[in-house]
Amino acid sequence: ELVQRADAAAAFALQQLPAPERVGPRFLTLEAERLSRVLQRWLALEQGRADFEIAQLEEERGFQFAGPDLRLRVDRIDRLADGRLAIVDYKSGQSNSLNAWLGERTEQPQLPLYALALEHENPGSVAGVSTPSRATIPSRTGIR
Repeated sequence: ELVQRADAAAAFALQQLPAPERVGPRFLTLEAERLSRVLQRWLALEQGRADFEIAQLEEERGFQFAGPDLRLRVDRIDRLADGRLAIVDYKSGQSNSLNAWLGERTEQPQLPLYALALEHENPGSVAGVSTPSRATIPSRTGIR
């Protein structure tokens, strides 16, 4: 049933394209398969997580970091059973690794900035971060 639901969601998403005929049927087929796989992996990850509730969706917040005022829009913030928060970012790619964040020039700084902003508001509140390709949030069996 999960596969059928993921396939249906992928097909629905592609139907929302403004001009799907411009990309061709082969692209649409390949993209539907890719989207379905991503969704299935994401849902499997969500099912394996420790209990949580969605606390915020697409919440914009201001944060001052090293001088400039920043406007951040977090995709989703989950509240875990122990009250701590997990930051969920749907768009971040595979380069969201610790090495990418700690290099001379930070790549894709969204997740570290989201975590800093939330920690600034409430120290000790952030349990971890999650993206479709990587998760560092508590699961039923520990951190993953």
